[in-house]
Amino acid sequence: MATAFTATDPAASKKAFIPAPEHAADWPAWRESLVAWREAEIAAGRGGTPLYDRAAQAWASRAYLQGWVMLWDEDLIDQATGTWTVDRLLDRVERDFGGWDVVVLWNNYPLSGLDRRNQFDYFDDLPGGRAGLQAAVAAFHRRGVRVMVDHKPWVPGLPPGVGDDAEGFARLIAECGIDGLYLDCSAGPSDRLRTALAAVGPDKAFCSEAPAKPDPFGHEVQSWQQFTDDSAAPGICRNRWLDRHHLVYETRRYFPDPIKEIQRAWMGGHGFVVWENVFGYWAPLCERTRTWLRLFAPAARRFSDHFIHGTWEPHVGSGGPNAVYASRFTHAGTSLWTVANRRGHAIEKVVLRLPHLPDHRYVDVISGREFVLGEVKDGLVALHGMIERDGIAGVLAVPVIDADLEAFLAAQRARAAVGTYLPHVWSGEHCRTPAPHTLRPVTATRRQASVPAGMLRIPDWSGELVSRYRMRECGHVAGTLGECHVYDGMESVLSDRRPAVVQAVAIDEVPVTNAEFLRFLTVTGYRPTVTHRFLDHWREGRPAPGTEDHPVVYVSLADARAYAAWCGKRLPREEEWQRAALGPAGACWPWGDQDDPARRTGAETGATTAVRAHPDGRSAIGAWDLCGNAWELTESERSDGHTRYVLLKGGSHYQGQGSFWLFDGGARASDWVVKQILLWDGWDRCATIGFRCAVDLAG
Repeated sequence: MATAFTATDPAASKKAFIPAPEHAADWPAWRESLVAWREAEIAAGRGGTPLYDRAAQAWASRAYLQGWVMLWDEDLIDQATGTWTVDRLLDRVERDFGGWDVVVLWNNYPLSGLDRRNQFDYFDDLPGGRAGLQAAVAAFHRRGVRVMVDHKPWVPGLPPGVGDDAEGFARLIAECGIDGLYLDCSAGPSDRLRTALAAVGPDKAFCSEAPAKPDPFGHEVQSWQQFTDDSAAPGICRNRWLDRHHLVYETRRYFPDPIKEIQRAWMGGHGFVVWENVFGYWAPLCERTRTWLRLFAPAARRFSDHFIHGTWEPHVGSGGPNAVYASRFTHAGTSLWTVANRRGHAIEKVVLRLPHLPDHRYVDVISGREFVLGEVKDGLVALHGMIERDGIAGVLAVPVIDADLEAFLAAQRARAAVGTYLPHVWSGEHCRTPAPHTLRPVTATRRQASVPAGMLRIPDWSGELVSRYRMRECGHVAGTLGECHVYDGMESVLSDRRPAVVQAVAIDEVPVTNAEFLRFLTVTGYRPTVTHRFLDHWREGRPAPGTEDHPVVYVSLADARAYAAWCGKRLPREEEWQRAALGPAGACWPWGDQDDPARRTGAETGATTAVRAHPDGRSAIGAWDLCGNAWELTESERSDGHTRYVLLKGGSHYQGQGSFWLFDGGARASDWVVKQILLWDGWDRCATIGFRCAVDLAG
């Protein structure tokens, strides 16, 4: 049963979500308490006079669908060419959801902490750098979509000459024409951040991940309400009730059918977050949810004045558990009832009884159909029609259906006619991704009759490969035995199990060094198509003195493959690398069952070391430098059609500090694996990733 809300209960009034009483008899007193509380808050200066600028409010209060796109999403950037494909993305968005009003372009997490790059560096590493981002923002604007980028207060580091995050984001937003900031892990902007953006322009808005703080209130125009356990009768959001210019976004990440969130969004005039690529984990909304969003969004945009300026009466009507619920918005003499069906089945014939307005017609602005009027009794008229199971309706009472309204209703009827209304069926609390993770085929090398110099044969083996990883929000490899959904194992150490075979393969004794890579460049004249960050640690085209025998880093997957091909080799598969790195009797560290910092490079060095610096750290087959110096690429490239990634092994000399959201770092055992999300070479190259090669043997 919902907890009663009273204006005199400080604990209840400070909750971000206010549940509604279950029964209609309790609604009048509940509404009176809500009104009294709002008036008291306004009198105390916590509502009614927003601190944000009206120029920001003009667009941000009406941006009902907020889309989320990872900057590496293959819908946004053609990774083969580095071409931004904004129109291709938005064409799909129009088909699936009816368009977005604002998009959040998510930056570097879950890569944050892979190396020392800060969140601004990753914008510079995009195709075209900041000029490329600026052009992409302009492309969104041409389609009527506003653009935000994310601010992560927990990511360490700043560019040279930038005093703080506020200054850095003010520069970025001004340079690229961005419309505002999404505040990750925050309940509102700091005064410093707000002042910095206000200096850029009055139309820059904030959206906070946490519900906006009630005191002070009004610095951001938007905030999130996520993972809400609703009451039987849809509840309301505190900030939306306090100030109707404040747009609350309903969201429930990873869920394929968040129908209750859509119902609350419609009943309260809220917005909704369309977020399918969740940090690299593809979690698509089901067809039913897409249908309702295509109907919800045009109606919310058309009647935004009702939601922002109208008189709002939450929960008017008959009520009852699992019933049909309605709220009323009245603006400019016209009433709109926002309706949610929670009866558990479609309802037909008499769907509602609403106040009878003589000489008025009642139309559903969601389905586009007109209700048939029935019996009038006690001032209420029976509306005959149909509302789908778990659906929404919008009852608009008008004396005349003019041509403009009829055109809108006709468009809604066309959308509704091709919709899907069956609920999505899945087992368990969370739904695992349906997207296959396609492994890029690995081409065998020319088979060598004997093990080449400087290489070691990996003992033949077949069985179940068991690798360990920390479950992060990007997920891991989908489709494996015992696959776990992100939120069923979040921040736990899990095992990935799959059958594997290692046969007739040799691997390099040591990682490829700077000196070896320089010889490759000298002999072949190799120059990558994308030169950004290529060998960034070298000076004047050569390794820094004293680092010739350090592992080469600042190379991309394409660079490593080019080197391997020149040698007649390839990169090792994950299972090959892991079997080569095992210690005696299959121990998970190259030397045994326990870590031994004396046998490896450590995070305290702050840089790479020579690949033969630790002779006591060799594996059972004699391979050197397998953990703690630089992560090593494996031939494990996969894509789900949106996120491309590769698996890394071995750990590195660097370990980010300050947040558990940061990338794994430091030395790692041979069975440990991490997922590097790829975008293009200029983004992928970093100071902590190198490689070694493998070759196929005859027999």
